[in-house]
Amino acid sequence: MLKIHTSTSSLLTISLLATMQLAATTHANAGGRLALNDDAFIDINLGLKTSVAYIENKAPNATDNDLNFDLESARFYLSGQLFKNVTFEFTTDYSNYGDADNNSDVQLLDASVNYQFSEQLNVKAGRFIRPMDRSNQAGPYFSNTWDYPVIAAINGIAPIIAGRDEGVVVWGYTEGGKFKYYGGIFEGVKGASPHSSSPLLTTRLEYNFWDPEPGYYSANAHYGDANIFALGFNYHTQDNAVSADNKTDSVTTTSVDLLIEKVLGNEGVVTLEAAFYDYDYSELSALQGDAYLVSTSYLFPASSPSANRYQILARHQRFNHDDTFPSVVADSYNQRNEVGLNYIIKGHSAKLSLVYANEKIEGGDNNVLRFGVQLQTF
Repeated sequence: MLKIHTSTSSLLTISLLATMQLAATTHANAGGRLALNDDAFIDINLGLKTSVAYIENKAPNATDNDLNFDLESARFYLSGQLFKNVTFEFTTDYSNYGDADNNSDVQLLDASVNYQFSEQLNVKAGRFIRPMDRSNQAGPYFSNTWDYPVIAAINGIAPIIAGRDEGVVVWGYTEGGKFKYYGGIFEGVKGASPHSSSPLLTTRLEYNFWDPEPGYYSANAHYGDANIFALGFNYHTQDNAVSADNKTDSVTTTSVDLLIEKVLGNEGVVTLEAAFYDYDYSELSALQGDAYLVSTSYLFPASSPSANRYQILARHQRFNHDDTFPSVVADSYNQRNEVGLNYIIKGHSAKLSLVYANEKIEGGDNNVLRFGVQLQTF
């Protein structure tokens, strides 16, 4: 039996699509900038991810098939410069992030300010994406694949929402973005019983051997705009961060990530991404273990300078449980395999995705076929 589910926000989806189409057709550089004076300006942008998915064996009774129409995310971006060297970000998102019942609501993602002493030294404070692996730095809107890799990049120390946390980070880059460093202190996991009295400490180091990647964030694909050979190292730790069986638990997450993206002689683009994660808990936890992901893609050459482009891709991700935890079955794991086709209209600003995925999670085996539309006014 096939069950069909639709989002309660269909009107919002239609209105956002209309607004973004209007922006794209009325201005070559979508989005808007309001200049306040010589040193101050405000940028306004929108983002949308919406999809329809056919899911086998994931309906409530675990036997029916499911057809889901989902407004995954609708974002409002407000950013700009307040004074010379002082910039800010404010982002809201209409989504179901963090809601166990999958009910969507408007939520605050980013509210941060950044002071730039120089490219080599910045201080960023507020709520924002904390320095983590490249997948988290890119997020769902600047990823090469449709879905965030939730099997491998499980965020051992849970963020407030969508990779965000509240804190302060010192960061910077040299050689235009060849070497990047981050060192931060954040709230981490608070409010659980017992409460944590220790902050989360986080570090990320990244080196680009080929073209530089300036700025705080990193993308998982550049669609031919750069040749990337980047290696990243990440370390997170927090004492008393997790309550498991009424015990406090200290968590350390270590990971390395690699991105290679090369423009070939025929102007096609080949991309290889890999990452390894180690999740270490001081007390035994069902989340303790290690994980990895590997993905590859090929962007076909454009038939003309203004033509849209096709991209084929594949990704494998797996999480291996530490079977010393009493409730974990020996040699148990979660994994997801994906193959897909992207239709790239304008980089991360406009693309269509068709993805087939097979996932094995906690003994279940599901097949998902998803068609997604992503639009941004950047």
